[in-house]
Amino acid sequence: MKFLKNSSLGHVLAIVTVVIWGTTFVSTKVLLNDGLQPLELTIYRFAIGYAVLWLLHRKQHRPVSLRWELMAAAAGLCGVTGYFILENAALALSPAANVSIVVSAAPIFTALFAFWVLGSGEKPGWRFFAGFVLALGGIALVATNGSAALALNPAGDLMALACAALWGVYAVLTQLLLKSGENVLFVTRRIFFYGLLWAIPAVLLFDTHFNWTVLLSRPTIWLNVIYLGLFASALSYVTWHKATHLLGAVSTNVYIYIIPVVTLLTGAVVLGEAITLGALCGLCCIVLGLVLSEKRKR
Repeated sequence: MKFLKNSSLGHVLAIVTVVIWGTTFVSTKVLLNDGLQPLELTIYRFAIGYAVLWLLHRKQHRPVSLRWELMAAAAGLCGVTGYFILENAALALSPAANVSIVVSAAPIFTALFAFWVLGSGEKPGWRFFAGFVLALGGIALVATNGSAALALNPAGDLMALACAALWGVYAVLTQLLLKSGENVLFVTRRIFFYGLLWAIPAVLLFDTHFNWTVLLSRPTIWLNVIYLGLFASALSYVTWHKATHLLGAVSTNVYIYIIPVVTLLTGAVVLGEAITLGALCGLCCIVLGLVLSEKRKR
């Protein structure tokens, strides 16, 4: 009974997280259009997230082990700095539809890496892969809004694929970090800390400037930044990590399929974008693919 309760909580937390993450594309689009740089925005949101987590959990922890700290540093690189740098670079080269479709391959990478690192307990079955194919087809319809027109760009699409692979590594690393029994808030805070450290050389490499005038010019800008830092980073990463701890990396990451659906609905409500019949068919395919991927043998 306790397992069932934990499992249900894990599914709820995963759904809440992807719903929040699905809205971030619209919020990020608004901020980038207003003049904030991609890396600058990434630093803002995770600095806010780190500060919030520090206020929620101020307890000092001794290092668990050198191996644990190295895994946390790798998680900060893969799931924070590296992921968002590659995603923004991919968006600069390829259409957003391409990027959203390719990045949605993250659950496959998670399943493969989990099976390789964690052992047979995470081995994906035929239902998982069949659900992936069905969901990916639905994501393609949603991302193109039923237009069935994709302009391929090898460089940008490969960067998006690298994003999916990085997230797969990140998912497995977080599951290993949480197995130590450390507090979820502390684990998330530690990952953010290393993510911000990795951002320092990235700032120098990409010659990033911080435009404080733009940041504080209008309430819509700094309110969106606070939303990304507080809800899309601090809160969402904690709920995602908790879901990973309860369900495992593979089952949790399947919910990534829902993100394009939330983005589509958010764009319709906030930006007034039209939803086509093809996109609605894609939504149904995603839901069916998710159910199939999560289905387990008795």
